[in-house]
Amino acid sequence: MKKNIIKDLVNKGIGSMDQKKREDTLEFFEELYSRVNEIDPHWAVKNHLKAYEIIHGPHFNEEYADLVISNMENVDGTKGIHYSLSQAKELLERYSPGVHSNFNVYDWWVILNMQRSDYYGVLGSKDEIYIALTQAYFNGPDEANGKAWY
Repeated sequence: MKKNIIKDLVNKGIGSMDQKKREDTLEFFEELYSRVNEIDPHWAVKNHLKAYEIIHGPHFNEEYADLVISNMENVDGTKGIHYSLSQAKELLERYSPGVHSNFNVYDWWVILNMQRSDYYGVLGSKDEIYIALTQAYFNGPDEANGKAWY
């Protein structure tokens, strides 16, 4: 019985519902998630990420990328973003144009900031170095899809 409700929802598709049904469904699942989180937070987080990957694949979206970058502890004593999303997009288009099968712009944004966050004390402030490191990260022999996410 319970599995059939979820199965029907997936098969029917939320997108085919009218606005009121979508809102009611969203409200229902938010409440369900909240209650599960109260009972077993570890399970809730693990399965939230599993659901995220089913929907988005093993890649960052803007929300998760911003969350990760905003919480980076930088070696220069600061915390958070060094390269904005718009800067990262511009650098990606300039230095690695084209379609990328193993990463998206948000993966690029996370790794670009991570390189700067971790290596600034050794490599200094030249953007070209962090761009080259980010390119190498994604173009290495183990350039697996989702490398930044995992």
